[in-house]
Amino acid sequence: MDARIIATEMQDLVIEYNPSRPRGRLRFSIAHEIAHSRFADVADRPRHRTAAGSIADVATDDWELELVCDVIAADLLIPGQAVEGLLTVDPDIDFIMETRRKWDVSTEALLRRLVEATPRSLTMLATSRPTHLASLAMRVDYVASSARARESDLLAAIGHGDLLENIQPLLNCAAVGQTVRGTVEIAEEKLYLQCVGVPAYPGSQWPRVLALLEREDERLAISGLDFVVSDLLEVAEGRTPVIFAHVVSGSVRTWNHVGAAGTLAKAFPDFAQAFRAWTIASPRNLDLGGLHFVERDIADRKVGVASLVAQEGFGGGGPRLRYDALEESLAKLADLATTRQAEIHLPRLGAGQAGGRWDEVERLVVSYLVDAGLKVVVHTRPSIPYAARTTNG
Repeated sequence: MDARIIATEMQDLVIEYNPSRPRGRLRFSIAHEIAHSRFADVADRPRHRTAAGSIADVATDDWELELVCDVIAADLLIPGQAVEGLLTVDPDIDFIMETRRKWDVSTEALLRRLVEATPRSLTMLATSRPTHLASLAMRVDYVASSARARESDLLAAIGHGDLLENIQPLLNCAAVGQTVRGTVEIAEEKLYLQCVGVPAYPGSQWPRVLALLEREDERLAISGLDFVVSDLLEVAEGRTPVIFAHVVSGSVRTWNHVGAAGTLAKAFPDFAQAFRAWTIASPRNLDLGGLHFVERDIADRKVGVASLVAQEGFGGGGPRLRYDALEESLAKLADLATTRQAEIHLPRLGAGQAGGRWDEVERLVVSYLVDAGLKVVVHTRPSIPYAARTTNG
């Protein structure tokens, strides 16, 4: 049990919760119970999904009330900025999980808000494993669809309580935080699924699985941008020059120890030292819009790192990415890559620690790099299951 609301003899309401649950899930559970407190009959009897999950053995409206409280909780916890940068870009479950961690919110709440707000034809399935068919089927707990998906009747035949048999992306998602992708056929529709495991119902050994679905022929693709789920340094073999690009702050003389900068510093400590020497040489080198570049030959291939000075300051207090500075830095990067006939590999620039919106950054990357005829590969780190994070630190 994450949290529950109880009534005392004085009819005061008290929320009890399990502090050992993941923080994002716990915040959502407490907000969910606050939503319950707004109903007049909250003190009459416990209202919950039942021990078996969200499918009751008797006819009650408890599961519907639970969904209403989920919606209210999502509205309480997730500000508009958390989803605005996801609405007009191709949804990527691993990037969505990065966004979830940044805002410290429930995966389920964020996916629901995304589906509610997106102009795309997008549907979310919430599923769980029935005990007697755990290895063969997933049960549909509920379906949430965007306005456009409802207009097109996407998955109109699938609903609460239905069994989806032998849908491998759903069945293969076996850990909290694990992500699985695949193309399948459901209800005579060819669909692209992106699945993620979320905490199980009490008493179940299997996580629940949430899945984003789109028709395969309606998926958005931006010409020239190649999206991959991998570490930034995972580059195909060859002799084509490679430039790794990342955003740095104009207030820090060293690369960060986390994220893309941390990955690059571990792989190229001499590049990190060159960057530090450059920042010490002149304070003006860290003016916003600048770029530091260093390269060397590695196994008959030129490999370089471009540090784009497009972040103002560091820490909290709102987004630190400055889009005008990013434009200046990208223009310089385009000249470098064009001269060297290099391909560019980058994370979702500025959408992590710098707090920028990926949809805005993507537009600039396409305008300055792709439209200049350059090959650009965007790397998204694969999501790490919650069990692996707690085990391995």
